[in-house]
Amino acid sequence: IFDSVSVLYADIVNFTLISSYHSATEVVNLLNYLFCLIDKLTDKYEAFKADTVGDAYVAVTGLPTCGSKATSESVTNIAHLALEMLGQLNNLDHENESMCEVKLRIGLATGPVSVGMIGMKIPKYCVFGETVNLATAMEERSQAMRILITKYTRNFLADTGIFETLFRGQFKIDDTIVDTYWLVGSSCIDKGLDIFNSNQNKKGGGVLNKRIKQKQMDQVPPPYEDATPMVPVVSVVETQPQGKDRQTTVLGSAVIGGEKEIPVSET
Repeated sequence: IFDSVSVLYADIVNFTLISSYHSATEVVNLLNYLFCLIDKLTDKYEAFKADTVGDAYVAVTGLPTCGSKATSESVTNIAHLALEMLGQLNNLDHENESMCEVKLRIGLATGPVSVGMIGMKIPKYCVFGETVNLATAMEERSQAMRILITKYTRNFLADTGIFETLFRGQFKIDDTIVDTYWLVGSSCIDKGLDIFNSNQNKKGGGVLNKRIKQKQMDQVPPPYEDATPMVPVVSVVETQPQGKDRQTTVLGSAVIGGEKEIPVSET
């Protein structure tokens, strides 16, 4: 068990939809290209590649397998890794249409984890614990080409004085209210990353992008993704299947500006 480890969880937005327009070989080539790019960055920032599950990539810092020792250094490394992942992807000289559509959604969390070797055939060094689950929750509640982090991670980054963060809001995760922040940028990255206003994948587009946007118009967003990302949200909604007896249960509320309480619901 290690008391202070930083976990990065990254996922490709709309991967299933993107895959539906490409052959299996093209999907494998896309993932290989992207993961090889991230592998190089993990070496640069002394991170450990913990796992890849489908289109998800998990990396950690702060373990004995990583070069960083102090918690502040490991958190700094994981934050720079996340920022440069988006920066590299944003500045890719896209050679094929499939890469034009790739956008990452990233979550970061810091805390205790358990690690161990699992299995006898092709044994695997695995990372477990609430911190891993929290990083996954941050990724799920993040948005395309953005990085969502916990308050604990943000506090370490604030002490360095080189990172810019922005309060996103509160989420109810496993009966606990969690403060979350956007990781916006770092003064140590040469070119800088304007994650909010950059023209993401500006060389992309084409027929595939139009097809994806058309399908997205008919999809209902997950209940944890609010329409206005900077509005604090403290709970999710539980909705029964569609039909005559469809019901909506409000599990909490959102507080805007600390003054007015507005129920969170979806019909």
